[in-house]
Amino acid sequence: MTKPGNVDVIHSRRSARVASPWRRAAVAGLCAAALVSSAAPAAAVTDAQVDSDAEVKAARDRQQAADQQLQQVLASLDEAAAAYENANRHHLLLQEESGAADGSVDGARQVLASAEAGFAERIAQAYRNPGRQIKMAEAVLLSPDVAGALHRVAMIDHVASRGAGQVNQAAKRAAYAVNLTNQHRIVTAGAAGAAQDRQRRADELSVLVQQGQDLLAQAQAQLTQTRGEARERIEEEERLAAWRAQMAQIAAGAAPPVVVDGKVCPVGAPNGFIDSWGYPRSGGRTHKGVDMFAAHGTPLYAVADGVIKRVFTNRLGGLSIDLIDSDGNRYYYAHLSAAIASGGQHVRAGDVIGAVGNTGNARGTPPHLHWQFHPGNGPPVNPYPLAVALCRA
Repeated sequence: MTKPGNVDVIHSRRSARVASPWRRAAVAGLCAAALVSSAAPAAAVTDAQVDSDAEVKAARDRQQAADQQLQQVLASLDEAAAAYENANRHHLLLQEESGAADGSVDGARQVLASAEAGFAERIAQAYRNPGRQIKMAEAVLLSPDVAGALHRVAMIDHVASRGAGQVNQAAKRAAYAVNLTNQHRIVTAGAAGAAQDRQRRADELSVLVQQGQDLLAQAQAQLTQTRGEARERIEEEERLAAWRAQMAQIAAGAAPPVVVDGKVCPVGAPNGFIDSWGYPRSGGRTHKGVDMFAAHGTPLYAVADGVIKRVFTNRLGGLSIDLIDSDGNRYYYAHLSAAIASGGQHVRAGDVIGAVGNTGNARGTPPHLHWQFHPGNGPPVNPYPLAVALCRA
């Protein structure tokens, strides 16, 4: 049977346990989980916020520069269009001239052939009437023989009486035909050159049109992408700011973690863990840390004074933090739901640096902190004894 005095002692001990720092931290941890789970979502990001982002402004500057380049391209397009139109007009005119030259050359050749045929016929008639030509023999006494004299008389008679005009006309026709043939060659060569020039101008025009299209598309796509990235970044920054505010509120309402030899428990209370070092894991791996289970959003503390080496994400650990303490030891925090610290930040033991979660390959498992201890920043050792010393003090 218990004495009344002992009842008071037991009650006082129970009261002392309830009022101990660990118990106060447990209550604060439960309140923290309730606070995090009921936190209002961050306000939607407005277009004005996105437009005021430095990278979006830079993208707009690049778009304006692209617009200026486009104006230059449009001016070049106008010049190319004018060059093409002139080349095409020249080509068509030369085609018409070439056709006309073809007809002129054919006509001149026909006239020349007709004149030559008439001249030959008149020479033949002169030979068929030698009596008339003999009367002119005195004019050609120097001819060596009768046949030569008759021939010269016939020629002189024809030229003098009837053939002089036709011979001159035939000569003119021949010269005209030669001139037209030369012009035809020039026109034909010019038409070929004009066709090549027109094709070159057309190719230049097509290239400039494509350049303008590409320039506009690239600038618009870049601006759209930058705006999307800026919106995501601002939303993430606002979520992070909300987390930080919540963590600060939680830390302000919770009892400070117990300090043991300058170190504190890395995760807020209440938490549960066992010695699972070496336990099997997926892919044939073995466990190289301790899993400390706690409510989602429970604060994570800097275990000792030191520097945040990096805040990063990987496939297994999800959102993670590496902390190097003042003695050069490394502590690895994994599966975080939020990181409050940033790379290069100096921290003191007990500073809030993140929150419990289940990111990475812990998705679908109860929220917990995977915690590793690397003495001297070397290979990991079993952190369970250290976790017991710090978290069960």
